[in-house]
Amino acid sequence: MKIFSFIASLVLALNFLTIPVYAYDEEFYSSNNILFYNPESSTCVNGSLINAGRDYNGLEILSDAQKKQIATNQSVYETAAKEAGIPWQMLAVLHLRETGLQLVNPANGQGLYQDFSAKDTDKYPPGQVTQESFLEQSKWAAAFIKGKTSLSLLSGDVAAVKDAFFGYNGRAAAYKAQAEALGFSEGYEGSPYVVNKIEARRDPSALPSSDRTWGQIKEDGGQIEYPANNDYGAYVIYAALTNSTGVGCGLAGSTAEKVVSIAREELALWDAGTLKGNGTDYQKYTNGASGNWCAWFVSWVYNKAGYPIVDGNNGAVPLVDSLKSIGQSNEKFTYYDKQGYTPKIGDIVIQKNGVSHTHIVVAIDGTTITTIGGNQGYGGVDGASSFNTSKVTEYTYDYLLNSQTNGFVTIKG
Repeated sequence: MKIFSFIASLVLALNFLTIPVYAYDEEFYSSNNILFYNPESSTCVNGSLINAGRDYNGLEILSDAQKKQIATNQSVYETAAKEAGIPWQMLAVLHLRETGLQLVNPANGQGLYQDFSAKDTDKYPPGQVTQESFLEQSKWAAAFIKGKTSLSLLSGDVAAVKDAFFGYNGRAAAYKAQAEALGFSEGYEGSPYVVNKIEARRDPSALPSSDRTWGQIKEDGGQIEYPANNDYGAYVIYAALTNSTGVGCGLAGSTAEKVVSIAREELALWDAGTLKGNGTDYQKYTNGASGNWCAWFVSWVYNKAGYPIVDGNNGAVPLVDSLKSIGQSNEKFTYYDKQGYTPKIGDIVIQKNGVSHTHIVVAIDGTTITTIGGNQGYGGVDGASSFNTSKVTEYTYDYLLNSQTNGFVTIKG
């Protein structure tokens, strides 16, 4: 399968309008912050490179035909998703997973999104669907999947998206057991419908035929069978459409959304053991330097998102004090004390009471924030005791009650 490195006949601008590829003016698009496809390159461009939408093995996730059909259907997905309050890409994923993006109701009477509650063909008569019916079915699917998780889908939280897809497919106990056997606490990590081919140990094509760690329920009410099917999981496809884990040229959103996506991508690499906290893997973020690296990590993520905190040196900022000072004096950022300020996703947390530390806000629920940061993992949100044994980790805590947290650096505007 192929990924989201746009075909030469398709260009998606930030407003998601399609433009014939030979009509674009590269200088105009780049200077106006518009995503475009360069047929000489496999990456999307938006003033800086955005990760191409490939899986863990470097293979493309979406075919050219799939990308084109998603673009054709996009206005319907967007209308339905906006009404329900979910990312429109989730509808594209469901449509792809359930009926291959077809605009034809299947004979089973369950429609384009496989509404299992439909008992006959009266609701979704087999055959070609009208645009009106397509929109109605999309609104049903949007409302249905939103109700499958208690987490906020618009926050960009990976757990929320995975959990919703898991609920949509059915929270089978076999998948929860499969997740636990692989060392995960959340059931969706054991569901091929959600995360198939997200990594080698959950990729049936990479496992030996005798493997009994990664299977799939292939018939309604049936037992788990081995191997799992060979299609991409819903979350993997979603990531390709949104750049959520660096897979996907992405119909990328704001800088803050890109920052969160890239931070989550790095977290996934450490969680999977691709990067390890027992040596020098952290120097990926420090230009090869040794030492405490929480500020290096934050500035690396921002630079990767195309919004460097400082000019030069790959946007690197090695000190927490420097991040705070930049927020107090820089044209691109503002620093706020935590009292009286409501943080946003993408904000940089500044901790100065005791150990100096910093990390990135990736989700918010009242005064409870979830952050991703580097140089932590064994010492809590206040940093790790040793920079060469720490890692990238995620924490959730009440920022008002946390005495170490002083304030936040946020993008201006």
